[in-house]
Amino acid sequence: MIAGHLGSSASWPVGAVLAPFGPRIGDHRQQTDPSGTRTVLFYVLLGAGWHPGDPTGPGTPLHHAYLQATTMTFFGLVAGQIGTAFAARTERASLRSIGVLSNPILLWGVAFELALAAVIVYFPPVQHLLGTAALTPDMLAFAAPFPVIIWGADEIRRWLLRRSDIAQQ
Repeated sequence: MIAGHLGSSASWPVGAVLAPFGPRIGDHRQQTDPSGTRTVLFYVLLGAGWHPGDPTGPGTPLHHAYLQATTMTFFGLVAGQIGTAFAARTERASLRSIGVLSNPILLWGVAFELALAAVIVYFPPVQHLLGTAALTPDMLAFAAPFPVIIWGADEIRRWLLRRSDIAQQ
């Protein structure tokens, strides 16, 4: 999990810092919500029939589900950090006003992050080394909205800040 977290948090700040100068570029607000990571963990475990107290160690029927649940937690963090990468580009301006595709370094960072996550999740030697397991399509679909939710929450915050600025003028 440490290697995965380093990969997921190392790619987006580079693009955020090296972007063309604009309002508050490089703002590194922390957007990760620990309760969201618990949600994905329990989504997978409960879906596999786990109940509190059930063993999940090696050799137990739920061990593969446990590996998928921890892998899903990692992937949920990666997905959330993609939303954070786009949200952290400005303090007040909307993403629409600066352009989603206006920072190619950030886009390359996100592509690298997703490629690294795919290797960690689906490449058997890395799975064995890091204790990950392949995610099913429904698990990926569960995490797909995470970037939009995080970016959207920050976009609402920026909209409120802009409204507040207008009201004060």
